[in-house]
Amino acid sequence: MKIEKINDLFSVSGQVFANDIPILSNQGVELIVCHRPDNEAEDQPSFLDIQVVAREHGIDMHLIDFSPGALTADKTLAFKELVATNKKIHGYCKMGGRAKMIYKSATETE
Repeated sequence: MKIEKINDLFSVSGQVFANDIPILSNQGVELIVCHRPDNEAEDQPSFLDIQVVAREHGIDMHLIDFSPGALTADKTLAFKELVATNKKIHGYCKMGGRAKMIYKSATETE
């Protein structure tokens, strides 16, 4: 897993696998957000499979999934509420693009 640090409280990556969770935990991640719908690819672990391992490591997990190019205002608002917690968040999708897109959308000044 290649992690891209956006700032001190947000990082992104492509697909997270169960064996990546200890790495995120060691980096102080408190919350993981999946932006990838289940069954997008055959080799993709389910959100619930990753969530079980995350919880074992004391990491909260949320699903705010959307297909490429289909980010909606309600998904952005839900993510914005998570950002407002000031927890260290890691977002992931297939390659990290959607995670960066929703972060940018949620943190733009109005």
